[in-house]
Amino acid sequence: PVADEDRGARHRRLRAEYQARDLARYAEARGLELGEADREADSKPAALALLWLAGQPESLVRSFVKRVFEQHFRGALALDDLEALSRVLAEVGAPAAGFDSFAREQGPAALGALRAALVEVGVFDVPAYRLGGEVFIGRQHLPRSGELLSGTPG
Repeated sequence: PVADEDRGARHRRLRAEYQARDLARYAEARGLELGEADREADSKPAALALLWLAGQPESLVRSFVKRVFEQHFRGALALDDLEALSRVLAEVGAPAAGFDSFAREQGPAALGALRAALVEVGVFDVPAYRLGGEVFIGRQHLPRSGELLSGTPG
């Protein structure tokens, strides 16, 4: 217990400590070096990069996401750095020419429209999964999602 900590402050502190441990567990399980866990990140430019990759092969998108997460968790990539994201696009073999213009011009409106469409169907947080008309929010639903996808109950 921390002196002069009310119930709400204690809850927030414990939740933050758990989230930090959870992040460390996931990083360790994937062999990722975890940099400063408490840094704030504006992920909108990274989301624009994913939108830019729409229509590209899934393997290329996965490579991009993996590289971005690895570098971001190490503290080597700021998610709001368009230049750095362009470099990662090029590193994985994705088209990078034009990304900067897309991210500054038509991309934000397209991302806003996509987010509005997702909210309309009940997806407002991540991770979220939409299966059979239902929305499941949070990793805790992965077992149930697997059951629904495989058709095997419990």
